[in-house]
Order: sequence, then C-alpha cells, then structure tokens
Amino acid sequence: AAVACTSPWSTSGLSEGLHTVVVLATDAAGRQATATTTFTVDLTAPDAPVIQSPGADLVTVNQTPSLAGIAEPNSIVKIYDNGVEVDDVTADGAGDWSWTSPTTVAEGAHPYHVTATDSAGNVSVNSNIRTITVDLTAPLAPVITSPASDIVTNNVRPPIGGTSESNALISVYDGATLIGTTFADGSGDWTFTPSSDLDEGPHTFTATATDAADNTGPASGPRTITVDVT
Repeated sequence: AAVACTSPWSTSGLSEGLHTVVVLATDAAGRQATATTTFTVDLTAPDAPVIQSPGADLVTVNQTPSLAGIAEPNSIVKIYDNGVEVDDVTADGAGDWSWTSPTTVAEGAHPYHVTATDSAGNVSVNSNIRTITVDLTAPLAPVITSPASDIVTNNVRPPIGGTSESNALISVYDGATLIGTTFADGSGDWTFTPSSDLDEGPHTFTATATDAADNTGPASGPRTITVDVT
C-alpha cells in the first residue's frame, strides 16, 4: 500500500521474507520519478553448527590446536574457549569451515564450542563441545615393583611389573634394547612378559612411561634379572 513519507523513512512489523519498496517522488511541478529496492527480512537463526574435527576429545602437545566443521553457508563462525570468544572464521558456500588458533594456548583443558551468525545477524545456538587438552608435562619415571629386587631365575620369560601414570604406554628395555611395550591401567598398574626367551645371564631392565600427548618421562630405576638354566 502507498503511504506518504519523507526521507529518511522507516517501518516496522514486516513479515519474514522478500519485500520490494517503490518510492515515488513528485516535485512542485508535478514531475515524478521512481526508485525501487528489494530486501529480505530474515528472522530465522541458523541451525547449530557442528565441530567435526577433531572427531573426539583429545590430548596433545600442540599449542595451536585446530577445529573444523559445518555451519550455515557463508555464516560467521565464532569460536569460544571455555565460554570466551577467541576468534571467528567464515564458512564457505558449502558450509565448511576450519580454524587454527593464531596464538599459543596454555597447558590444560580447552572446551571449545562455536556459534554461527547469518548475514541478518541471527545467531545460532551453541554447537557441540570438543575439549582439547594441551599436555606438555612428561610422566614421572615408572617404578618397577616386581620383582621387588634383583633375582636369579630359571624362567626365560620372567614377568615384570610396576606402577606409573595411569593409562601410560610403558616401554620396557633390556639394557639399551627396547623389548616390548604394555599399557598401565587406570590405576597405573602394569605388567609385562617378554615375548621371546631371554639369553642366559644377567638382564638389566628399565621402563619409561609415555602419556596420551606423547610426552615421555625419564627411565625407571633398574632391575636386574639373571637367567640361569644351567
């Protein structure tokens, strides 16, 4: 419907969708001219974006972590670390986006989520949360507790056990030679049995622990087992 107006002109209460405004100007002499503009009223927020990469929470030594996922095409994706906005990127025409922290992040847990903002300024609800934990601290040296002291045995595959950081990868060495690995359980307990027979004579064993971020700590104290089958 036509209404008289002056410049600037504004209106309110328009429905969502496409609108075309035609302005007709008439001067004192009765001459007329028109101008037309079209715009879209968008009141619908984007769907929640999704963090797809990493595919699960992870532990890493990388202090410039990366995220990637999908969002509304061409939307602005805002990245939050523990609820604080730290950066933003723009999704491409297919909705794909990726981000790498431009600054190093501190050691510890970083629960990331993102939101998507469309060209009309509508903001989505939060995405899923993906926690990236930066771990720069190597495990303490494991402790060999079994056998409790140096021994002589006729067992050519003597079991070795001990304690370490929970869930760590335990690498067992005979002298300078890596002879195998095992994992500590959730309580830090681990056991290892050589997969092949040991030669007769003394064998000095040590162990190291490697955590989920691939930090490797110092070697344990030695434990000497002498194999005597004669």
